[in-house]
Amino acid sequence: MKERRRAIRFPTNLKGKYSKLEKRRDWKECVIINVSYSGMAVRFNTSSPPVLGSTVKLKIPLGKEDELLNVIGILMWLEEGVNFFVGGVKLIKSQT
Repeated sequence: MKERRRAIRFPTNLKGKYSKLEKRRDWKECVIINVSYSGMAVRFNTSSPPVLGSTVKLKIPLGKEDELLNVIGILMWLEEGVNFFVGGVKLIKSQT
């Protein structure tokens, strides 16, 4: 089968937090499992993940305690695991 991805994925294991864009104070834990130029795969450590097609905000530590990468994206796909979900987030905005 031919690879359909437009950008190369780079495996990661970055702990972060996410929230729905409209509920910025309701942060839940997640793990960024791979990243690319246009998106990332995220493991949502919850029994109730964001809704497919919703806009989410992610905070990802960059090594220093006070330095975070803030990312906004759209949840494009979602797969269920045992006590977690994995989803693809298409990036629409980022800032440090």
